[in-house]
Amino acid sequence: MLQHDPECKMFFFADAFHLNPDIDSEVELSLSTREVIIQESTHAVSGTEDVVKYNYPEKNFRRSGEEVLEEFISGTTDILEIDAFNKFVNQLAEELNLPNLSHDTVAEAIKIDPMLWSNFQMTNAEMVMVILRDFASGRGFEDELRITRDLNDVKLRKGRIFLFTALTYVYGY
Repeated sequence: MLQHDPECKMFFFADAFHLNPDIDSEVELSLSTREVIIQESTHAVSGTEDVVKYNYPEKNFRRSGEEVLEEFISGTTDILEIDAFNKFVNQLAEELNLPNLSHDTVAEAIKIDPMLWSNFQMTNAEMVMVILRDFASGRGFEDELRITRDLNDVKLRKGRIFLFTALTYVYGY
């Protein structure tokens, strides 16, 4: 994703969608095109960051909201070392007009203030993507998302019509 490009161009490495399954047969290596586009779009639209590095989900599954939250919590134990947290504190200081706001103070406050914690979570691109994906699908927070596989070409093409229409609109073709 080119952040300051007026056309918001995204570049994808085609091999990222076709990883060798022999790398690790226990995890799901294939990426969902929809999820990648939503996740990358949140960077441009909402200024989200890749706050933590997520593990690959179990084979034939996508991450649920619950799994994303668990990994987010475990990935932010050393919160002061996270670049996205420092940006969050700086933005908070600017919004609240508190130029001397301490990173340590916010790190302590985030542990006891659920609204502050939620606002920090919303800076994470993966978290926002999962919320949007699950909300649009009517899926619950803990619901498992099993990958459906089908060899019927006609069925596969139907799922792409919305994607192609959206991309055509976004890129003005």
